[in-house]
Amino acid sequence: MILWGEKILKENIVIFSSGISAQNGTTESIKNTLNTMGYSCIDWRGLFSSANDSNNIALLPMLIKKIPTFDFAVLVCEGHDITYISRGKDSETVKTMRDNVLFEIGLCAMAIGLNRTILVTDSDVRLPDDLRGSNGDLAVKQITFPSRSKSDKNTLDTLSICEKIDSYINIEKEQLNQIVIGAAASGACGYAANFICRTLEHIDDELTINDGKAIRTIKVSPEQIHLHIVLPNNIDQGVLKAIKIKQESMLKGTVATARSRPAEFYFYFDENDLHIVDYPTNVVTSYDTARIILEMDADDTYDETATERFVAKEMALYESTLKKILTGEFVLRVIEEHYGNISAEEKEKMLQNVLSVVKNRFTVSRYE
Repeated sequence: MILWGEKILKENIVIFSSGISAQNGTTESIKNTLNTMGYSCIDWRGLFSSANDSNNIALLPMLIKKIPTFDFAVLVCEGHDITYISRGKDSETVKTMRDNVLFEIGLCAMAIGLNRTILVTDSDVRLPDDLRGSNGDLAVKQITFPSRSKSDKNTLDTLSICEKIDSYINIEKEQLNQIVIGAAASGACGYAANFICRTLEHIDDELTINDGKAIRTIKVSPEQIHLHIVLPNNIDQGVLKAIKIKQESMLKGTVATARSRPAEFYFYFDENDLHIVDYPTNVVTSYDTARIILEMDADDTYDETATERFVAKEMALYESTLKKILTGEFVLRVIEEHYGNISAEEKEKMLQNVLSVVKNRFTVSRYE
C-alpha cells in the first residue's frame, strides 16, 4: 500500500553581499552555481519584491521577517572598504567588508544559527573579534579565496567555493539547529513522548482492531510492528482534509493498556506484519507560528513563498528532531516519568518494545 511519496527537499539559502560584489558578478555566480547544485538560493535583494513602496522599503523589519525562513545564509564578505583601526597606542589600516554585510552576519547568526551562517571572504579581509568562538576559532563557517581588486571580474573560482559550501551544508543539515524559531522541535518531542512511546510501550499486549467487519483482539510481536510517520510538505485545510481521508481509509487499532488512556492508531497489514501509519496533527502549530511571524508589519504584501519556505523548514526540523530524539535515554526518561513505581524489569520491557520498532522499522516520509 502506497500512502505517501518521497520528495527531494532543497535547502533554502539566502545570499548577502555588498553592491560591489553584486556588480563584479561574485554574488550572481555563487547564487547560480548553488542553484545548479540543487539548492534554492536567493539574493537578499529579492526579499523585498513584495514591498508596497519600492522607494522606501522597511529594510530591517523585512529582514527580521524573511531571514528565519531560510535554512542557511551565505555572506560574501569581500574587503572593499579600507578602515583605520585604533587600539590605544597601536593603529593600522585594514581591508574590511561593507557595514551592511557585517550587520547582516549578526542578523543571520541570531535568526538561523551560528552553524548555518557561512562567510565567503577575501584571504586578507579583517573580521571583527566578536565573531570568535571557542579556542580562538571563528564561531561561524569561513570559506576564503585569494584577494582581488574591485575591478576584477570573472576571476573567482566559484565552483571550488560552492563545492566547499555544499560539503559543509551536507554535514550541518543533519545537525539540530541551535536557533529554533517556531514550534517544530518542541512539537516533535511532545509527539515522540505522547504518541510514539505511549503507543509502543505496551505494543506486545493484546491489541483491539476494527477491520470494518468486526472488532477483535490480536497479539503481535514487536518484531512484526512497523511505524511510519508521514509529514506534509505544506499545511492548509485541503492537505488536512486529504490526510483525514487517508487515515479513515485504513484500519483502526487500539492499545487498551496504554498509559493515561487507550492509544488509537491507524494501520494496514502486509502479510504478517502490522504497519502503523500516523500523520502528526500538532504540526499545524508550526504553520500558525509561521503566519504570526510573517504577518509582522513591514509595509509589504503577504509573501506566500516565505510561508512555504518557513513551513518546509519547520517540517525538516520536526523530522530531524524525531529521528534524533528517539534514543534509549529519551525513551527511558519518558517511561520513568510516567511509570515511576513499577519494577525495573517492567521498565526494561517497555523500553525494548519501543526501541525494537524505532531502531529497526521506523520511517519518516512526506505526504504528497
